[in-house]
This record gives sequence, C-alpha cells and structure tokens, in this order.
Amino acid sequence: MYPSDSVLKEFTQKIQPRFVQIRSNKEQSNILAAIHDALLPKLLSGELRVKDVKGLWKIKTNDLINL
Repeated sequence: MYPSDSVLKEFTQKIQPRFVQIRSNKEQSNILAAIHDALLPKLLSGELRVKDVKGLWKIKTNDLINL
C-alpha cells in the first residue's frame, strides 16, 4: 500500500523547507568549524589576542580561514 499522489505532494511540500534548513545549518556549521580551526591554534599560541580578533568578523570567511 502506497500513499496517494496528493498525500505525497503535501508531504513533500511540508518537509522540503526542513531539508533546506538542514542544508543551511550544515553549511553554517562547516564555516564555524573552519573559523574555529583557524583561530584556536593562533589564540592558544599567543599569535592572536582576543582584542585582535574582535574586528575579524568583518573579514570574509575565506580570508579568515587562510590566516
């Protein structure tokens, strides 16, 4: 037994935004992880100080990752 086309369509319409949000959350998580991985070693070594990092939010993510 399978659901009707109308039920499938309604289900798809309701669930698709959740998949879009999941994809967006995953992309944001990857960006935050990359920023974390780039900054943490520099902060721990003293190469960067917290006051130096405060303005980095204005820098593009790719530039920050390449620090």
